[in-house]
Amino acid sequence: SIRKFHPRDEIIICAPDDEVKEIVGSYGGRYFNNNVDYYQAVEFMFGVALNDTVVLTDCDTVLFTNVDYLDKKLDTYDFVGIEEKLRHPHKDSWERYAPGYVDFTFFMFSQKRFKSKIPEWPKIPPFGFNNPNIVNTEEHYRLCDIFTKHYYLTAYNTQKYGLGNLIKDGDKQILYHQWYGSWEKRGNFMF
Repeated sequence: SIRKFHPRDEIIICAPDDEVKEIVGSYGGRYFNNNVDYYQAVEFMFGVALNDTVVLTDCDTVLFTNVDYLDKKLDTYDFVGIEEKLRHPHKDSWERYAPGYVDFTFFMFSQKRFKSKIPEWPKIPPFGFNNPNIVNTEEHYRLCDIFTKHYYLTAYNTQKYGLGNLIKDGDKQILYHQWYGSWEKRGNFMF
């Protein structure tokens, strides 16, 4: 889906083995075999990215449109992304609850802006976060404490192959993100 809407943009993939190296190469992507944890891989990819504007997406994300128009939002905002406020699809509770924090499902930003505030970027400095109103915490939330101007896309719960989110900007469908895999292999939320 990236190549359909972004035929010439840089794609960087990190994985702990060479299983998909040929596939990535066939789409003109840059592949790195990094047997590191998630955040170390993300930090590495930020460091090797050639472009100023970076879009981080999860491997289980499918784009529905070209997202270049969102780049203009970075003239005003620090991030374009999804706020970590996702309702549980079947109960009156939250699936994810961290208001004011951006999820890594779709995380768009300017490296130049980050470098201006964090000279050691992409090495994320050891800032903590302390917000008593959040239930979930992720390591990248410290970036949201530093860069507080967020443009939020809207997430809607959907059920296709499990539990996922349709992400929209107003009426425009941006992407689909699969939170949980097939009904046979992952959590079933039909309680």
